[in-house]
Amino acid sequence: MNWRDLLVRLDIDQQVNGNNANINANLQTDQYDLPILFRVGVSMDLLKGTANSNWIISADALHPSDDVESINAGTEYVFNDMFSLRVGYKGLFAKDSEQGLNFGGGVKYKIISTTFYFDYSYINFGVFSAVHMFSVSLGL
Repeated sequence: MNWRDLLVRLDIDQQVNGNNANINANLQTDQYDLPILFRVGVSMDLLKGTANSNWIISADALHPSDDVESINAGTEYVFNDMFSLRVGYKGLFAKDSEQGLNFGGGVKYKIISTTFYFDYSYINFGVFSAVHMFSVSLGL
């Protein structure tokens, strides 16, 4: 392999004055396998026939080639197509994971032909504290 970004100019001995400080040198990198992630997930709507409610549960399993296997699981409950509550867990069975319980909620409000979305989520990162996220979206 001869990549352009691996060609550098090098001063072989910086302690010696008067030598050529611009000698072309080719850097070499070690070969490594590309990381591959196999992911499979399932989801189910538990209250599909109910008029005012919608309850979805979902989970996905991850099998990375360069890390341990883990599972993500979550659920969302929507009432009257307006209010929503969400809770989930990320990195279940992951070794030394700082991620964990997440939860949030949202409000969907429609005025004439415009829909406004107000969402909040809390993400726990263990030692690294937590993240609170607020979002406002507009749909036409």
